[in-house]
Amino acid sequence: MIDVEKLIKQNSELMTLLKIIHSFQLNDCWLCAGTLRNYIWDYLSTGNTSSNINFSDIDVIFFDKNISYEQTVEIENQIKRKYPEYNWEIK
Repeated sequence: MIDVEKLIKQNSELMTLLKIIHSFQLNDCWLCAGTLRNYIWDYLSTGNTSSNINFSDIDVIFFDKNISYEQTVEIENQIKRKYPEYNWEIK
């Protein structure tokens, strides 16, 4: 059985991505499983822990009942401008 937490911590780019997401300071904010699934699948298929995730969709979800759909779109646009190297989708 693999240690998923250890595997994630071994990838500096993924850790950077998690720090970026944390910096958004969005309420109840999470990196969706697709990015992690792709990284773990690549590891299981190739044994490579330095898999490049730049080209993956980076799906982030959050819940804040006080933020409208329009505000969510604006947050996503701001994030895309600040970190254009990733293909963000914020919901």
